[in-house]
Amino acid sequence: MGKKTVDKNVLPKKAKSVQKTETQKNAPTETQKAGSKKVAKKAEPAPAPVVEQVQVNNDSSSEHFQGNISSIFESLIAQNDNILNNQRQMLTTLRRVFKTHSRNMRDYEKNAARERRRAKKDPNRKKREPSGFAVPTSLSSKLCDFLGIAHSEKLSRTDVTRKVTSYIREQNLQVPENRRSFVPDKKLGAILGPLQEVDKGKGFTYFNLQRYITPHITSSAASSQ
Repeated sequence: MGKKTVDKNVLPKKAKSVQKTETQKNAPTETQKAGSKKVAKKAEPAPAPVVEQVQVNNDSSSEHFQGNISSIFESLIAQNDNILNNQRQMLTTLRRVFKTHSRNMRDYEKNAARERRRAKKDPNRKKREPSGFAVPTSLSSKLCDFLGIAHSEKLSRTDVTRKVTSYIREQNLQVPENRRSFVPDKKLGAILGPLQEVDKGKGFTYFNLQRYITPHITSSAASSQ
């Protein structure tokens, strides 16, 4: 018996309709194609920001901040150095003052102990009378007027010297380059008189002052008579 050939084009109606339906389902519609194009356009990435400009700004601000921090540290270090130097100077001054105070206290204790021993030996001992420069003497009228005291008042040579040197300091008569020398004003010059030949190289000083006030002071021997 011969085989029957089946024509592929001859298919049942149901089968054709099923194939057509599946094909329509699988085939993309124009709306879907247009939608996918729109989605693709929306999904395009935005242009990247200029990173270099932001980086440059960050670098400059960072350098400025670091510069401020460095200047603050340098200022603090300088202030600390000043404080340390001041503390060293204060410590040196305190040591010097303490040393001077200790020396003065030792001298005071020695003198006080000496006086106590003398008092114990002879409590009724008469006090030693002043001698030499400590003896009150009569002064010339000219010197009394200069010192502003009565003509009858007596002063020791030590007191006269103290008053004259105080006048020199108060009137700023000292030589700036050598504070032991001075240039007398008209009032003091009337008491001291002209420079003697021996002092012309040095001028008036505290060392030769006694030579010029001696003529105005009566000797202790003459005043005691």
